[in-house]
Amino acid sequence: MQKIFQTNKFILRPFKLNDAENLQKYLNNPNVAHNLSRVPYPYTLEMANDWLSKVVERNKMENPSTRNFCIEINDIASGGISLESEMPHKAIIGYWLAEDYWKKGIMSEAVKLISDYAISELNFDRLEAHVLEYNPASKRVLEKAAFSQEAFIKNYIKKDGKLIDSFQMSRIK
Repeated sequence: MQKIFQTNKFILRPFKLNDAENLQKYLNNPNVAHNLSRVPYPYTLEMANDWLSKVVERNKMENPSTRNFCIEINDIASGGISLESEMPHKAIIGYWLAEDYWKKGIMSEAVKLISDYAISELNFDRLEAHVLEYNPASKRVLEKAAFSQEAFIKNYIKKDGKLIDSFQMSRIK
């Protein structure tokens, strides 16, 4: 069973199938999608439903290789944060938040909370994140959660037909 976290700003909980409309609404924003390497724009309700059906099934597993948490604000699915682990000692963290909630400290708090959990309770020795070079706010979120820059990677991803550089960030146990 996936852990639930509650703060005075948000709840981190497992995604539910009925989160699809909010996911589609918030991810179908060019300003949000522009900062995410794996999310296309436009983002359709069908895409949200497909993704959620996979995530809900995976959350039933005892030790999934990927853990996805919904960021719920005022009873609305308003963002997400994930831990992907292909190796037992490390995980890759990814996150997004509805534009309405940017610059309110929510993501900084959520990333720190999940990072602390990943290291102290899930026993990861290393956390990694990649930040697109044009997104300094995301890099700052990670720095507030004790991540450091390890590398600057040229042509890390291809998004919207363009090659984009990335900062590789990490937090070591």
